[in-house]
Amino acid sequence: MARIARQHAVAARRGVTSVRMIGRGQLTRPTTKVEKMEAKPLQVGDHAPNHALLTLDHQSVHLSETFKQGTTLLTFLRHFGCTFCRQWLSQLENRFTDLTAAGLEVVAVAMGDPKHAARYCPQLAPSATCLSDSTVEVYNVYGLKRAGLKEFASLDMLVKGARATIQGYFPGEVTADPTMLPGTFIVDNAGIVRYAYYSKHPGDHPDIDALIHAAQAVKIGT
Repeated sequence: MARIARQHAVAARRGVTSVRMIGRGQLTRPTTKVEKMEAKPLQVGDHAPNHALLTLDHQSVHLSETFKQGTTLLTFLRHFGCTFCRQWLSQLENRFTDLTAAGLEVVAVAMGDPKHAARYCPQLAPSATCLSDSTVEVYNVYGLKRAGLKEFASLDMLVKGARATIQGYFPGEVTADPTMLPGTFIVDNAGIVRYAYYSKHPGDHPDIDALIHAAQAVKIGT
């Protein structure tokens, strides 16, 4: 896990947007460079940006239409081959009853093609809606950042990586930019951000009880 973290950190410094895992977690040479863009983090009270994404069956759906269906737990994964993302999907599925009781519709977004989402989502989080995008555009408009050496080599990430491995979660194919950090938002049915969490490193996700508490506050306020 530490070796993989170092390899991803190198990718971050070089601006790599696409790498693949081969052998025992080795990375191939970078294929392209990413255009670094400054993205402003969203604040509570901001309008959640709209963006077109793809469903598992390659249908285009706009986030604005998703928000109209009810208060949405919108969680951005790194990519579907990410160890921490697989673990996070499983954790959300385990608490799905509690999340829906709090009034949340769970929507997970990851970089990659619909075929990648179809490979992992039905297995790890069949109750969630999984959407995908082959670019980082939606990540940029939501203010999500890329990780560097500091984030990949943080003690907390290494500890969480070891814990995920013990629990049986292992890295798979890197389907997109491996340096992009995750983030989680709660958006009400008017498209207003009611909760925003920007992950400090690839293995950092919000406490699910905190998400439930935030969702309950939205219900009380409506």
